[in-house]
Amino acid sequence: MTDSELLSNLDFDSLIYKINRGESLSENEKNLLVEFIKFQIHAPKEKRSLEDLFAAASVIKKSNQRDLAFLLELCLEVSDPLLVCLSLETLCGEWGLTKEYKERLVYFSLGSPFDHDGDIADLAKVYLKSLKKVA
Repeated sequence: MTDSELLSNLDFDSLIYKINRGESLSENEKNLLVEFIKFQIHAPKEKRSLEDLFAAASVIKKSNQRDLAFLLELCLEVSDPLLVCLSLETLCGEWGLTKEYKERLVYFSLGSPFDHDGDIADLAKVYLKSLKKVA
């Protein structure tokens, strides 16, 4: 399936609306999200739609579909501070997977070349501090 075919089958606003009504994502919708995010992440940077990737990650966050955590983990590889922060907030802040992502948090806390404002580093440090409190 091409990117445009995947996008034509995914309406992020409708998915968020569905989730807000208390409905779960169907297996088909989850499969489309998997295909779309994988396709976007492996696409060349110039063909990647960060806006659509962010929307897809937002659907996963809102749906609380922890079985799709691997997709948010893939989003940590994208050089976009907003997408990385959304993924970290979901994985570590909302889903409590901070311990599982400790190595990634250490990496991000040291600064990334694309983290011009230091937002990712700051967020990573917050989650690392929370690990110290628990230990």
